[in-house]
Amino acid sequence: MPVARQRRDSRRVNKRGETWDQTAARVHAQYPSTTANQDWWYDQLESKRLREWILHDVLNIGMIEDSGGQDRRGSRPPLDYRVAMEELRKLRGEDFTTLPFHESFRVLAGTRSMRHLAEKVGMSRMQCYRLYTGAIVPTGHEMEQVAVAFRKNPSFFREYRTAVVCSLTARLLDDNPERSAVIIQKLTALR
Repeated sequence: MPVARQRRDSRRVNKRGETWDQTAARVHAQYPSTTANQDWWYDQLESKRLREWILHDVLNIGMIEDSGGQDRRGSRPPLDYRVAMEELRKLRGEDFTTLPFHESFRVLAGTRSMRHLAEKVGMSRMQCYRLYTGAIVPTGHEMEQVAVAFRKNPSFFREYRTAVVCSLTARLLDDNPERSAVIIQKLTALR
């Protein structure tokens, strides 16, 4: 946790009028076993079954929140391992590809027919086919459509990330033209 956030969190006051540090000290005094072996938690998390159980609950709770809070009583259905790992990668910011758009589109499409794929993405079959084969370069809007259809962030695609970075860099250099002159001088010195 960043230092600034730690300081801010340690100054927050709960309903008892205690800061986080005071609450932690009170809990540790009342329950000494919580400080006895903190590595125990890490050892427990090495257990694959426990990690699956925690991940199962976290992701199911997230899915309930995504569905507008429609919580049903009873046990939750088990998650598909592939879906669970995909959701975990999204949470950790690791859900992206380095493949060109048309190749990653093919991977996402799997064995779907072009008609089904076009319906899922919300494009004409011809437009979908051109993107699928790499015959055309996708626009930002098209990458966003595909991302939404497959429950991905548009930054999943390499071209989208590149476009965003280039756009932000261009805006930065437009706002500070002297910076571009310094960059060019440094680049020509490297030649």
